Amino acid sequence: MRELKTLGIRTPENDKFLRFFSMVQDAAKEKKSVFFLDSGEGNEITDDDINAEDLTGWLIPSDKADSFSQIYTSFKELDKFDDFYVFVSWKKKDSKFIINFS
Repeated sequence: MRELKTLGIRTPENDKFLRFFSMVQDAAKEKKSVFFLDSGEGNEITDDDINAEDLTGWLIPSDKADSFSQIYTSFKELDKFDDFYVFVSWKKKDSKFIINFS
């Protein structure tokens, strides 16, 4: 499996986004899952350290992440995983990002 820092991303991303995406993956890990990015959905914030935005994608149970990763990168048969498709929203409380999946 790819390094968690870039697992779930199809395209190269800058370090500021990867810092945010790492937080998304940490929140997914708490749900015993891995998040695979489909697209950004707005609610963006950019500062010196981070690029954050709401996202959509697949929240896949960790035990299925390796097999899904192959499907994800090939763009084939993704419709078989529609039940795992989620919206990721974030909010910042004090200096901490809170990540929600729905």
